[in-house]
Amino acid sequence: MKNRFYLVFLLLIPVFSCQNAKIDCETINYEKPSDQSLFFSDFVDSIELIQLDSCSDSYLTNEAILIPHDTSFYILNMRLQYQGFAPKAGVVIKFSSDGKYVGLIGDAGIGDGKYSYPTNFFINSDTLCVVTNRDKNIHYFKTNGEFITKTPVSYTAFKQVYKYSDNRYLVYLNLNNKIRDERLVVLDKDGKEISAFLPKKTKVGSFYEQRSVFTKYGDEIMLREFYIDTIYQYNQEKGLSPRLMVEFGEKKIYKDKYFKTQGDLEAYVQLLEKPFAGIDDYLESNNYFIIKILDNISFNNYRWVYGLKDKTGNQVKWFEFNKENTFIASSLQYLDGKKLYFMAQAKNFAKADSNFRSKLKHPRSLERINPEGNSVVVVVNLK
Repeated sequence: MKNRFYLVFLLLIPVFSCQNAKIDCETINYEKPSDQSLFFSDFVDSIELIQLDSCSDSYLTNEAILIPHDTSFYILNMRLQYQGFAPKAGVVIKFSSDGKYVGLIGDAGIGDGKYSYPTNFFINSDTLCVVTNRDKNIHYFKTNGEFITKTPVSYTAFKQVYKYSDNRYLVYLNLNNKIRDERLVVLDKDGKEISAFLPKKTKVGSFYEQRSVFTKYGDEIMLREFYIDTIYQYNQEKGLSPRLMVEFGEKKIYKDKYFKTQGDLEAYVQLLEKPFAGIDDYLESNNYFIIKILDNISFNNYRWVYGLKDKTGNQVKWFEFNKENTFIASSLQYLDGKKLYFMAQAKNFAKADSNFRSKLKHPRSLERINPEGNSVVVVVNLK
């Protein structure tokens, strides 16, 4: 039926040992959603729309990354060559929670308080950290934009970095790095290597280059890049361990040939020509965890299927957006408690169906969206 989510309820398989792991982790089955359908109202309480200000410094590229913090939105405006013109691409922009433009966190360029081509950013307490691969530094700012300092990263072939604590840095290396056979390296505060994890030819692969590898939940860091079938968690005392494994049945693949070529384009194209499914993203809060599955139906024909688990229950609910609402299907950004954050281009909201409209917290907010304006933050309040 139109205007609905498709979903199927699956019981969790009893917990058992993950493959190649020394400890147990949760294992879940994934299957195609059935014809059974539910309305938004079964798991969505309300939807809020917040259009971000449009000005010369705030225009966002298509793949901008959002972190809500306190009463503000911090958005890394990714600089990608194939995207349209954005005067301030490659910097972090701050907006208030109602979408008003506040200012830049640093600026593009060279020198204190400036950076070029950031690979990721994160917030620790009230410190915003911007990681740049080009000049191999972590740039530290107060959340009001004041520059604090910068520290060098000792590796040359890294993709992303996360400061786990005052004496731990997690460095995620490029797939084709010549430094180690692992992708994740743990450094102390002086840049000395403590340990390394995730054999690069057997465990991990990259699909979307712009998404952050790291997401924080409590005192642990979840590694959420395109890990085929497993989400990992890092804890300073326990090290790295599997958090969750998804079994994909006939679509379960291990990209051995692709890994052995270390990202060879021909092997990658061959891979995409075959139906497959893998974990594209993972977010966790005290209330829920969200698994975002990339399901390749046929060559260059993808869909995003979401697995939602209320952590007070024992079921994972799978759903995918109807055609009318697929403009937010690939744009999941953040999970905070019971709030899911998406971000989509303003021009696409004319496609929103009646169920989407019926759950708007402020019914006229859709009418107030300027289709020629800046991106819109979509806050989905879960029940």
